[in-house]
Amino acid sequence: MSILHSRLLLILSIFGSLGSLWGLSAPIQACPAIILAYQVNGFERTHVTRDQLALYRFQGGLHSEWQEVPLELDPLDSEGSLLFPVGDAWRQLAVSATDRLSYAHSSGGNLYDGSIPAPCAASQLIELKSEEGLHYLAVCNDGHRSSIDSPVTFDEK
Repeated sequence: MSILHSRLLLILSIFGSLGSLWGLSAPIQACPAIILAYQVNGFERTHVTRDQLALYRFQGGLHSEWQEVPLELDPLDSEGSLLFPVGDAWRQLAVSATDRLSYAHSSGGNLYDGSIPAPCAASQLIELKSEEGLHYLAVCNDGHRSSIDSPVTFDEK
C-alpha cells in the first residue's frame, strides 16, 4: 500500500470515528467512496476520455430506471497530488491511471437485472459495490455529458 493510500485511509477512519466522539449513533455519511482509475476492476481505459465517464445507480422494480449520481473526477499526478485543471479541455483528455473517482456511498442502488438497456449507450458498465448499495461506472458513447455539476470546483481568484 502506498503512503498516499495509507494516509487517506487514516484520514477517512478519523472522520468516521468522529460520530462516536460527538455522541452520534449513526456513522457520518459525508465520507465519499474514493477509488483510483487503475483500481476499478474490469475498466478498460484505453481510448476513454474523462468526459465519457458517468456514474449511475439502478432502481429496479415496476418502473426500472437508471439515475445519474454525482461523480467527482480529479486528475492526480504520479505522486498523488491534485492537478488543478484550467478550463474544460482536460475533460477531453484520456482517463489516466491515477485519476481519482469519488462519489457518495449512500447513493447506491440495486443490482442491475438487465430489464432495461444500459444507460447512455455505454460500451462499458462496471459494477462498484459498497455496503450502501451498488453503483455503475459507465463509459458513455452517445455523446452524453453529465448533467450533474461537479461537486468541487476551483476558482483561480
